[in-house]
Amino acid sequence: MQDAALREAIRRLAACDDRLPVDPGRDATALAADGWTSAHVLVDPDAWPAVAQDYAAGIGSARSTVGGSCALQGYAWRVAGLAIGAWALTGAVLDLGPGRVWVRMEGGRTVGVAAPDPRADGTPPRAPGSPADPSLDPRSPADLCRDPGALADAPADRPLHPVPPPRDPGALADALVTRHLAPVIAASRTASRLSQRVAWGNVASACASVLGLLDRALPADARPGWRADAERFLAASAWAFDDLVDLVRVPGPDGDVLAHERRTCCLMRLAPGKGECGSCERLDPAERRARLTRNVADGVAPGRLVPA
Repeated sequence: MQDAALREAIRRLAACDDRLPVDPGRDATALAADGWTSAHVLVDPDAWPAVAQDYAAGIGSARSTVGGSCALQGYAWRVAGLAIGAWALTGAVLDLGPGRVWVRMEGGRTVGVAAPDPRADGTPPRAPGSPADPSLDPRSPADLCRDPGALADAPADRPLHPVPPPRDPGALADALVTRHLAPVIAASRTASRLSQRVAWGNVASACASVLGLLDRALPADARPGWRADAERFLAASAWAFDDLVDLVRVPGPDGDVLAHERRTCCLMRLAPGKGECGSCERLDPAERRARLTRNVADGVAPGRLVPA
């Protein structure tokens, strides 16, 4: 997968929905100058006491357990939005290794996420000074797919974008869950003292929430295949538990849409003035389904995304 296709996918994600705080393309130097840092810091247990305490203070709580739980879920949601979104649009699994993902943190919250030099997982590093993507046709894969006539007048000296690889939910789960998020879960638990099941439930819920958001952004004819891939992603062997969330369908403005019901609680309800989230396992099943339906009806629809 060429870097240019991933860059275009990330740009489209950033424009799709304000709830996906994806930086559309600054390099690491610009991000660092603006106060961003490599997300690799979050695999360091020493980083998490301050993250947990700052998040807890921001929601009026003195409990690091609550702050650490919510901070973990928030980071997982944002990096999942980047990784799953790019995968939905290109079929490629982003390289999420050390130094590949950057974050902006404020008060223990992840308020921005970026892949300043995006490349597919397993791609060898480029030699210093080499161009990011030499001689690529400037049109995106989606443009070429929508306009077959574009193939006829493509510049002769430029190769077309490669055919996007088929989506592989297991490969995505390996990169995002096993290699990227599992070490973050372990580091966060040194401060939050969450049980493994609750911590992993937070991450599963974050990923399921992104899958649902993207389901609403994709064209209706792309949703059946997307939902099958979503089920396979959440059933992958990367997960430490196999019963953390259930994907469900609820009525939406243009047909049923994907939502999820969780089997753990993120503990946000323990902060002053807070209550259960709409997907919380503590809710009566009928009330939970009603809340999920209201959330879809009242929420702002994401912009449309057309996969390559």
